[in-house]
Amino acid sequence: LARRIVDEIWNQGKMEVIEQVYANDFTGHIVGAPGPLHGRSDMRQFVNTYRSALPDLQMTIEEVYVVGDRVFMRWKSMYPAPM
Repeated sequence: LARRIVDEIWNQGKMEVIEQVYANDFTGHIVGAPGPLHGRSDMRQFVNTYRSALPDLQMTIEEVYVVGDRVFMRWKSMYPAPM
């Protein structure tokens, strides 16, 4: 699921995947978000805002840790330099 989030939602902009991989009552703590994200609608709004500002952004997963029912990811963001 962690890889789908990065590959399909963030890198490809497939917003319908949010409905498939996030629970209705999830809470997310994401660097760059104004605070904790609560639920699918918060996640959808955050991704839309971010991708609108940086449409060519690509993320690469560096590490994934799973502890109980929590997943922690570290990724690298790359934005192509203008030509």
